[in-house]
Amino acid sequence: GVVIALALWGLVVAGYMGMRTLGIGPAAPLIARGLLEERERVILADFANHSPDSLLGGAVTEAFRVDLTQSPAIRLLAPGQMREAMVRMRREPGGSLDLEFARELAVREGVKAVIGGEINTLGSAYVLSVKLFSSESGAELAAYRETAEDRAAIIGAVDRLSKRLRAKIGESLSSVRQSRPLPSVTTESLEALELFASAMEMGRRGNRAAAIPVLERAVSLDTTFAGAYRALGIYYLNDAGNPGVAQRNTERAFRFSDRLPEPERL
Repeated sequence: GVVIALALWGLVVAGYMGMRTLGIGPAAPLIARGLLEERERVILADFANHSPDSLLGGAVTEAFRVDLTQSPAIRLLAPGQMREAMVRMRREPGGSLDLEFARELAVREGVKAVIGGEINTLGSAYVLSVKLFSSESGAELAAYRETAEDRAAIIGAVDRLSKRLRAKIGESLSSVRQSRPLPSVTTESLEALELFASAMEMGRRGNRAAAIPVLERAVSLDTTFAGAYRALGIYYLNDAGNPGVAQRNTERAFRFSDRLPEPERL
């Protein structure tokens, strides 16, 4: 009985992998089905946050962004391109990017797909969901959900959610498995990540001076947070006019640069 069960399981796995490779059936990746191209540009909308924690939406969006940068299958629209597009649309650069506006921006910029997500609570647990949409038609191309039993489990849930979406888009399963866990390329501290995301939003809105103390609080919570040190280096140099402190933070960012995703390494 055990041998037969294992054999049947092997056939199921082989069938799944075969359909995935051939681009047929529900297991087929979107690239194999011709719905997206290799290295397709996509736009990540801000996660809609329905939890009591007002900073959580920014933190989850930032964590998702970081994990997606590890994927060789897609490219997030660059921040500079996003700013330029928002200016052309007479929207505030660095303003909020909800799903509806993200789709409008994607159509104008010739970007085929948009990623949107939500955060909901269920008792003390958090339910994170993500969907990939065709920007032109609004058709849902993929949808996944993960549950975090508490705040401490949220970053891990984002990691699982992003990797499931990356595999569905068309990144090889071996590549997804080999990519580094999200806490090792951002921070293990959700509070530090919330502060970092809040500071980045301040910076995008042109208020970098106010962002500096927020970033300082983030690195006090996680002294290996390379992304926050790098931002401090830039802000102290360009906005606070303090090259000495900028240099110290840049050196710390370089010391912990293994905690950045590969495209963002110093």
